[in-house]
Amino acid sequence: DFDGLLGGESLSVRVMRGMAKALRALDVRFTGPEAAAPGDAIGQFSRLVHRGLLPRHPPVVEDWDIAGGSVLDEDVIGTSYWDGFVIAGGTALLTVMDVKGSGLPPAYLLGITRGVLRTLGAEEQEFDDLLTRLNHATHENLFEGVDECVECGVLRVGHNGARWSGAGDQPAAIIRRDGSVEELKTHGPPLAILPRFEYGTTRLELGRGDIVLALSEADAGIRRGAIDLVNTRREAGLDAIASMLRTALLKAAEAQGRHEDLAFVLVRRV
Repeated sequence: DFDGLLGGESLSVRVMRGMAKALRALDVRFTGPEAAAPGDAIGQFSRLVHRGLLPRHPPVVEDWDIAGGSVLDEDVIGTSYWDGFVIAGGTALLTVMDVKGSGLPPAYLLGITRGVLRTLGAEEQEFDDLLTRLNHATHENLFEGVDECVECGVLRVGHNGARWSGAGDQPAAIIRRDGSVEELKTHGPPLAILPRFEYGTTRLELGRGDIVLALSEADAGIRRGAIDLVNTRREAGLDAIASMLRTALLKAAEAQGRHEDLAFVLVRRV
């Protein structure tokens, strides 16, 4: 009866159901000393939800090595995120996101975008309009007058190769086995700004040993340093490269006195 009052089964209802389960799990998980830590209540809520959303392990897909990681600052309320999950046909969707602006807790927007992306990915529809549909759904979940948006890059890898689509300034690049670098373009503005915008996609031509690096956000210096580190260590295991990159990003943030969360994903064709 309650489902009927909500209008029956729909994408919005499925997203709400998923978010309700996630928030209940977080309530159980963080009912302890950590939940009673001092600080702003909204910021504390956003940090706790953000850490609960982060994946524990990258997805496993045949013919691909996949790794991801985050650099978290306790003074930041959870603004950047990475995720990876397997969909039908032995294919994985990988994403990096960050929230810009102020208003709602950033983790709310990350959680909504994550939930919608996972729902859309499970529907086995074409990748070409995935970001367009995600943009519309994210916009529908904002309140009137909220000045926030989500920068989002999505990478699909599987038997049919790799595709990339980016909304906002999401730094991404292909590091070739021969050491050459090809930076990937974005396809439009951040999500939730222009609800009817149609995003494009890029098919990636990757050979064995080629690596794709995507960052949630980074200035030119951080981006260049991250690419150079991956390039000089490209023969190492991908988990080892991810660990070195996480350490380097943390040291760079500390050296520059920056307070921000960063997230990244690494993919290599094997």
